[in-house]
Amino acid sequence: MCLATSNKDGQPSARFVLLKGFGKDVGGFTFFTNYNSRKGSDLEENAKAALTFYWDKLNRQIRIEGTVSKVPDEENDVYFQRRPLASQIGAAASAQSTVIASRDVLIEKAEEISKNCNGKVEKPKHWGGYLLVPHFFEFWQGQSDRLHDRICFKRDNEAGSWTLFRLAP
Repeated sequence: MCLATSNKDGQPSARFVLLKGFGKDVGGFTFFTNYNSRKGSDLEENAKAALTFYWDKLNRQIRIEGTVSKVPDEENDVYFQRRPLASQIGAAASAQSTVIASRDVLIEKAEEISKNCNGKVEKPKHWGGYLLVPHFFEFWQGQSDRLHDRICFKRDNEAGSWTLFRLAP
């Protein structure tokens, strides 16, 4: 999914991340990352974010807007240990979004962690999950005549109910 964030100055940034959980039982949409990354810094300054899912072959997309918060540490620990060892090493080796001298520096750090980890990597303190709780959905269906369908749902924060409406393409 494409995650869009912005910092306190309103500078937007978008990137693709892996959706790791969603639904009513989860309370929204979950993804994991380095808290010190650009997205982590943006979310620390501005907890509002948007997600986009796009299916080219179906000519469909879903846009979701909401508020993001960190998931509990226990959930981070459980998920981190389920990840493949190479992914754990990558998370521990990378100071994501910081300037590095070369790729070799990153590879050397990953090799050092791999050599000393005995098959298990401790979750870095700077790594964990976020939960986006939605307050807006737009379901877009492209049409050959360019009169696309845009069906939206917006949550009333006070009542918690959802309002359905249609937007012009």
